[in-house]
Amino acid sequence: MAESKLFALEDRDDEPYRLTSVTERDVFTTPSDPDVETLLKRIESGELVLRPEFQRTDVWGIAKKSKLIESLLLNLPIPPCFFAEDRNGVRVVVDGQQRLRAIDDFCHGRFKLTALQVMPELIGCSWSSLPSELRRKLLQRVIRTLVISHHTPS
Repeated sequence: MAESKLFALEDRDDEPYRLTSVTERDVFTTPSDPDVETLLKRIESGELVLRPEFQRTDVWGIAKKSKLIESLLLNLPIPPCFFAEDRNGVRVVVDGQQRLRAIDDFCHGRFKLTALQVMPELIGCSWSSLPSELRRKLLQRVIRTLVISHHTPS
């Protein structure tokens, strides 16, 4: 395989920007569209690591988490999540942790909905008090994910 050279700006405090050579690398990804119920089961079983050490802590407040749940119930598009897969098939959340934490927290009754704009009738609802058809709709909602293969150079 021919190696092409890319150039990147290197930022160093002690000197001005300079160009450095970067080797091109291939990232192997596979799209996947699991539903929320499947993602929750993978988190619970440890097949999907939601809180890896390199990720920041939970920073979204309840209002932002609530708005994500509302968006999912309204079937609005949300950004995809990125997972890195190890040789054993365990996946680690690289991007999308805050979104997945919000879903996991709501579905495990850790907060009640607040600050909703389109569905204000749901303000104050927890997972257990959400109408069953909306619980089912949320569990069946598909989340676009891209899985970075373990064949990708680290």
